[in-house]
Amino acid sequence: MKILVLTDTRSYGPQATLYPLLRGLCARAEVTAVYIADRAILGNEYFYEARDPGIGFVYARRADSDYRFETQETYPATLIPLAGVDAVWMRLDLADELFSQYVETRFSGRFISNNPAGMVRAGTKAFLLSLQPMMEELMPPIALCYGADNVMSFRETCPDMVLKVLSSFGGQGVKRFRSHGETDLKDEADVERFLSENGPCLAMAYLDNPRQSDNRLVVLNGEILGAICRTPPPGGWICNLMAGGSCVAAEPDAREIEIVRRIDPLMRALGVHYYGVDTLLDSQNRRVLSEINTVNAGGAYRYELATGVPVCQRIADAFVDYARAFVPAQLLDKVEENPILN
Repeated sequence: MKILVLTDTRSYGPQATLYPLLRGLCARAEVTAVYIADRAILGNEYFYEARDPGIGFVYARRADSDYRFETQETYPATLIPLAGVDAVWMRLDLADELFSQYVETRFSGRFISNNPAGMVRAGTKAFLLSLQPMMEELMPPIALCYGADNVMSFRETCPDMVLKVLSSFGGQGVKRFRSHGETDLKDEADVERFLSENGPCLAMAYLDNPRQSDNRLVVLNGEILGAICRTPPPGGWICNLMAGGSCVAAEPDAREIEIVRRIDPLMRALGVHYYGVDTLLDSQNRRVLSEINTVNAGGAYRYELATGVPVCQRIADAFVDYARAFVPAQLLDKVEENPILN
């Protein structure tokens, strides 16, 4: 089995989950090659911008059991034929709908994890709106805001809120709009400017818990493999590690387990089996759902480093097992139509 990993390492560091996942793939006897088509490699612009639907090659490095952040530049990038790839793993911070459709079309009939269309749909902040009916007390108040009037209307019930750009990651595109205390947006005019620059945003009640931390749950097939508790840097308020936060290993509580239990059937229906769930503390010290990360869920390696539990190998094993069991839909149709095979 030859595996192609689509990624962009320009914002990665030594503790990025990508690298142990690659080593985990290489550890499997069934895997004959693992290629990393890094967006950072010169020459891959056309592929990642989906400019040429008929492109037949991509520049990639071939990983091995010792592939690491510190040494990746020593691995030469060579042209590999896309026709020879058996399975594809997308690990991109942002994957827009156009590129996801291109990947689905270009690698039709081959295993792709997670399902690109499902990953993009569940990866936007607006996806939380579809979860509201099933989450109830397990989610803070939220609203989709197209203009400042929507935000001000939401403010009538939530005087303190955060506004989140729908397609963002790493703690970027998040602003506080509060009636008291520290705030990033001071008035309706500030809100209007923010929306004009970023488009529609998700408004969410600001949870001002003095013990506030952001828990990342690493979920595979409905099972929480591990969790990390992220706290903001001194003087900051965003807990994300890319924003300077720190983390320690954590144990999911009963509410977090219930959150995953409720959302996982929908995630599986979308073809998403590996994802991250973020939770915050509300005013009553209860964990509530704040985000879902499907596009490039991290945290697994941080948990592994803190606990010694080999969760990255489990995730890599699941990918290989899924790829081995994958049967293209068109082949299933042929089996059902063939009287000899039936």
